[in-house]
Amino acid sequence: MTYDKALDKMYSGYREFDLERDLIPQIHMGDLMSISGGQRTQLNKYEVSFPAGQGYHVRVKLGFMDTWEVERVFEREGKVYLKETWSDVYAFEVSRAVYEASCFHHSKAELQSR
Repeated sequence: MTYDKALDKMYSGYREFDLERDLIPQIHMGDLMSISGGQRTQLNKYEVSFPAGQGYHVRVKLGFMDTWEVERVFEREGKVYLKETWSDVYAFEVSRAVYEASCFHHSKAELQSR
């Protein structure tokens, strides 16, 4: 099985997207700078990562229903721990969801109660 076929099977519920063409125009520049200082990495054709600091990253994927999935991920010693997920995020909400995911000092419930 080739790498592309394995990747397609692993991300079967997601669509391919280009970071600069599809996601960056939907994120406000102030949010992007406060999340990662403008740093961003396209991990593969299905997933993007923004470093948030102290081992935390924000990962973003595009679903088949044109909604985004945002994840707060903690990486330490080669292990990856999924902390929280924002599912079914519409395009006009993705900037706020990515920013909230980068606020690793607060939980999702604390951020939504404000």
